[in-house]
Amino acid sequence: MPREEKYKIDNLFVVHIGVKSSNTTYAKETIICKRKKDSYDHYWYTDIFTNNSYRLSNDYRSNVGETVAFNPVSLISVFKPSTFKDKLLQNGYATKSELIGIYNALNDENGYVMTIEKLKLDEPQEITILNKKAFTTPPSYLKDKELETLMISIAMNKKITLITGENGTGKTALVEQLAYLIQHNQVPDFLRKKQIFEINIPSIKAAKKPKDIDKLIKEIITYTKNQEAILYIDNADEILDANEDNVNVIALLRYAAERENIKIIASVDLETYKKNSLLKDNFDVIELKEPTEEELIEIAKKSFIDQSKRTGININGIKEYLDDIITVLIGTTKTTSINFITKQKNPGLLLEMINTSFAIAQAKKEKHLLHDHVIDAIQRNNNLDKQQANKAVNILTELKVTSPKSEKAKQLVLSIKN
Repeated sequence: MPREEKYKIDNLFVVHIGVKSSNTTYAKETIICKRKKDSYDHYWYTDIFTNNSYRLSNDYRSNVGETVAFNPVSLISVFKPSTFKDKLLQNGYATKSELIGIYNALNDENGYVMTIEKLKLDEPQEITILNKKAFTTPPSYLKDKELETLMISIAMNKKITLITGENGTGKTALVEQLAYLIQHNQVPDFLRKKQIFEINIPSIKAAKKPKDIDKLIKEIITYTKNQEAILYIDNADEILDANEDNVNVIALLRYAAERENIKIIASVDLETYKKNSLLKDNFDVIELKEPTEEELIEIAKKSFIDQSKRTGININGIKEYLDDIITVLIGTTKTTSINFITKQKNPGLLLEMINTSFAIAQAKKEKHLLHDHVIDAIQRNNNLDKQQANKAVNILTELKVTSPKSEKAKQLVLSIKN
């Protein structure tokens, strides 16, 4: 892979360019330039991106109506003290990607002096490097089959992967699990150096005007293209939903995949996928479905153990009841509320209730997980069918005063399926 071009900081200047009038000069753009003195001792400023050269506006050879440069300052002087400024001074050089970022920031800024928050160079605010995320437990409990399918898709020439499925089936968790495995060096060789950059499109749309989305994605592509990148667009429904404006976004993603050799993964709701034929034509599709009851039992057991390790909350007090509690929780999640907006499915809904149970125990400063914590978690969850949730609460309330493994306990648990 060719090394990115670098520019010596000491040789770079920031100037405004504009059209000279009789009394003043009207600014058009702020540019980054190299400076050169000619044989008449006059300075010329050459745009590093376009190679266009401009005289200073106070140069006696500059004419009215001519495009000229004015207010030159050294590049390093435009920054307030910051980690990024220290980095530039220490390195003595800036890469082309960094200078593109500086250029974009300068032309968005009212005035010269900038901060690293405005510049957004070390990492654009709209992305998160999942490989650097601190995972306390494995993000996904899906089987190896789904992970293998994702890895195969990444290795394919098509380069754009779409993960679809109903809310809660583990679309985001699957990608986070891949990042977790890369982090722990548990992936095939072709993935070992990959970095997964998550792009949060809803946050982009909330922070920017719709017309700026293309520009932001282009900036992210520029930032990531030489970094062994996998771009992940979570909850991409808003940007990939079926309407004319989004055809350009899909084309931009195809360009990034085919021309810049960037692998792209997007996750969307199953409904969005079904109604948008563009997605079927341009993506390699992985559809996630709800696990079977046997799979959910294994997922729940692993989750109870992992949450206990993460929180320090002991599960020994309900250990003899754990299988029954899991059966009740699974039975409770079989029918979700038709009135609640998310209509969450498993394993997400099941894992959410387990996580909430431990959170309740933590908030109450308990050292042991109790039936009451699980009951409270069920009562707090708006995704559950109310009738089914009330049945589960009654079963667990009776179960906690019933001998484990007894015939009565068995009948109580079976009643959740009726």
